[in-house]
Amino acid sequence: MLEFEQGPLMEYTPYTHHTAKLLYSLADLEPKTLATMHGSSFYGNCSQALKDLNVVMKEIWGNGS
Repeated sequence: MLEFEQGPLMEYTPYTHHTAKLLYSLADLEPKTLATMHGSSFYGNCSQALKDLNVVMKEIWGNGS
């Protein structure tokens, strides 16, 4: 994500006050597999992965949100 932020599409991914709520509501579903549109699937503790994703996204794109 940090490399992506150095390119022409920097700040392409928004982080708003809705982002954490959305990611945590998905984590509450306790998924076993996460599949992205462009990339590999992840099988494992997806609830924790979504919560961790929120931390990373907030750190990179949060801007105090």
